[in-house]
Amino acid sequence: YEFGLQGYWSFDECSGWRVRDKLGRRDATLHGSRWAHSDLAVFSFKDKDKALCPPGAEHCNAEFLEKSKDKLNTEYWQRSIEILEEQTNINKRVSDQLPKVQALLEAVKMLELRDWRRGETVRKINEGNINTTVLLEAM
Repeated sequence: YEFGLQGYWSFDECSGWRVRDKLGRRDATLHGSRWAHSDLAVFSFKDKDKALCPPGAEHCNAEFLEKSKDKLNTEYWQRSIEILEEQTNINKRVSDQLPKVQALLEAVKMLELRDWRRGETVRKINEGNINTTVLLEAM
């Protein structure tokens, strides 16, 4: 089993309401479900090797299955490493652009502050004009 695995339920009981945790930690209880019978043989307890062999495999035995599993594990880890390397490259490109983004944000803040100050100046001028107009009307 994998490192850090908290539970492993294979759902191979085929009947009942309890699903056994293969790690022996947390059995599960099924609610609102039922077992369905199917002609599809996903796993055969009687002939495990044959059930796991790919169609058309001539020499399928435990050794063949072990090699296949090792090959699949190798391919999985190689693909995982490729994905991690690509993610690392993306993260590096993003972090290279961060100073530019921060500079743009600072520029936007400065423009907003300048616009606010201009708005305050216009408001004060308008207040002055209104006061002057009221004084002129009172004369």
